[in-house]
Amino acid sequence: MATIRRAIDIVGEDEPIQTVFERLSIPLPVFRAQQQRLRSLEDEVDFLRQEVVSLRRQHEMHGMHESITKDRRISDMEAEKEITQLILREKSAGNTKLSVFFVSTELALSGEQVQRVFDKFVKAGKMSETDE
Repeated sequence: MATIRRAIDIVGEDEPIQTVFERLSIPLPVFRAQQQRLRSLEDEVDFLRQEVVSLRRQHEMHGMHESITKDRRISDMEAEKEITQLILREKSAGNTKLSVFFVSTELALSGEQVQRVFDKFVKAGKMSETDE
């Protein structure tokens, strides 16, 4: 990647690729591989930026529910019933994978309690670990 940037700095963006190779003595396959890797990394950076924005939004939502979560204490059995209803509702809407964060936010339960119920579902065969 540094080689590509160095080449652009030396010959400029308007020069043909052949000029880049002549000045830097870089084999064309090496240059192409580095160029492809750079594009791949740029795509990954774009994806991660989108993820950061999404996580920030989720964190803000979690902050809004934090006071509710602290006050809302229910038994695991009650939580199991509510989570089962939520899972059924979400699956009928086409959402087959639910995160602990999503469920805890939707039902204003602690993440630990939701994880305990998920673990119980997995153990009982009602849910696979890939559904989480």
